[in-house]
Amino acid sequence: MSKGAIFSPESLDDISEILDYLDENASPVVALRFYEAVQKSVASIEEMPGIGALRDFNRPVLQGMRMFVISEFSNHLIFYREASETIEIVRVLDGRRNLPALF
Repeated sequence: MSKGAIFSPESLDDISEILDYLDENASPVVALRFYEAVQKSVASIEEMPGIGALRDFNRPVLQGMRMFVISEFSNHLIFYREASETIEIVRVLDGRRNLPALF
């Protein structure tokens, strides 16, 4: 049985910012492809929560955080945490950024 995903406000902001950037700097078609890739990736995470690599963060509050690469957009990462009945999508970020500073 798959777990449902809950998106944090920060993750929704992240997705919105990436979509705006792609729409303006690539094309609306690329932005739509990204949105669909996020949906597909989240569905994979819901089906198999352990699919993402465990990340080692220094901050205790971030223990148990997993990272999943968005297919077709390999620079973009979904950071999530598995709870008993849900998956919390914490952030959706470009992996080329200073990630520790964003958490």
